[in-house]
Amino acid sequence: MPHKLTLGNWLETWLQEYKLPSVRPNAYDSYETIIRLHLHRTLGHIVLRDLRPEHLQRYYNEKKQQGLDASTWRQRGREQDMSGI
Repeated sequence: MPHKLTLGNWLETWLQEYKLPSVRPNAYDSYETIIRLHLHRTLGHIVLRDLRPEHLQRYYNEKKQQGLDASTWRQRGREQDMSGI
C-alpha cells in the first residue's frame, strides 16, 4: 500500500533503483551504511506522508550534539561494518 510506505522502505528503493545503477561502488557503500546504521534506526519507521521537517531537524540536531557531521557518520559506519555490528 503506497500510503503506508515508510521512509525506510523508500530509502531501500532509492538505493536499489536510483543509486546502485548510477554511482561508484564506494559511494553506494557509503549511502547504504549511513542509511542502515543511522537513518533506518531512527527515522525508518515513519510513514512518508507523515514525515515532517521537524523530524529531520531533530535528527540532525541530535547528531550534531553528539559531535557527528556527515564525514564522522561515514567513518563510524565503516568502523561498525568492519567490526560486524
